[in-house]
Amino acid sequence: PEEACHEFDDLSSLGSVSPGEKALEQQSPGDKISPGCRVLEIHSSQSPEGDVANDTSRQHEQLPHLETRNQAIPSISMQQSQSEMLASDDTTHMGESNTCKSVNEIDTAYILVRDRTPRQQLLSGPFLALLCFWTVSVTYNMFVMTTMRDFLAYLGDDETGNQYLTIFTLSMPISLVAVPFTDATLNRVGFHAGFQAINVMGLAFSFIRLFSDNLNVQVVGFVIFSFWRSFLFGVCFSFLPTLLGQTVVGKASGIMFALSGIATFANIPLSNYAIEEQEGDFLVPNLIYTCLIGVVCIPSCWWIGRSNRHENRVRQTLRESARESRRLQKILLLEASTN
Repeated sequence: PEEACHEFDDLSSLGSVSPGEKALEQQSPGDKISPGCRVLEIHSSQSPEGDVANDTSRQHEQLPHLETRNQAIPSISMQQSQSEMLASDDTTHMGESNTCKSVNEIDTAYILVRDRTPRQQLLSGPFLALLCFWTVSVTYNMFVMTTMRDFLAYLGDDETGNQYLTIFTLSMPISLVAVPFTDATLNRVGFHAGFQAINVMGLAFSFIRLFSDNLNVQVVGFVIFSFWRSFLFGVCFSFLPTLLGQTVVGKASGIMFALSGIATFANIPLSNYAIEEQEGDFLVPNLIYTCLIGVVCIPSCWWIGRSNRHENRVRQTLRESARESRRLQKILLLEASTN
């Protein structure tokens, strides 16, 4: 700008002085401006071409900002979409990690009985409870089968020609009639209710033996006993494969029969006591077995049902976790193929 002002000063010195320049010369020395610069200011401020040029320059100055803004809008939307994708990926990974974490927590917190070692399966709480229940029930079953003649004779069956003993013997096949009821009970209400139904029928049969001397009432007890036997063997051996592994079921069955066989030796002194010392009165042995049902069988079945419900929840959680993991894997594969 200074060079331009000096050039205009040189040009103005060649021509006559204009009135505007005289006015400028009359100003104070500190306020003097070179005429060329003043002419430049006058021409730039008064000429319409200068206004148009200034407007054009302002428009050109504003255009890059608009273009930058227009370019910024898609970039912002792209950044938002990328951030949303990253957030969704993070959420997916977090969900997958949480699923894996829950599965790991379940695996470390509780191991299904059938997934343990054979020794751990045979020493597990549910199997030991089943073993106690089975031993008492089978021992009671053998006691009833071996002492029924003497029990009915004490009630007067010898005078009828052992007719009620014959009815008892013929009532044993009624157990086949109870098979559909066993299946319906297990399918509708589960193993815990099936085990407790065994206890209810066992108590009902024991109460009839304890409190009734009527032979006709004993016939009702025969029917209940037949249903009790059907439920006992059906429920126990239906539950055993669901609790233990395939390679352990046979060993567990052998242990159950061996222990119950050993326990049946206790029936010898009980029957001798009732026949010889009590003259055929089986009140004490019947009372002992009734108490064993209440003290041993009912708590054992409660423990079995509690463990079975817990294992069912664990199985359900593992199935849902596996299903969720497969779903997340499919989502990740679809996102990867889309990207």
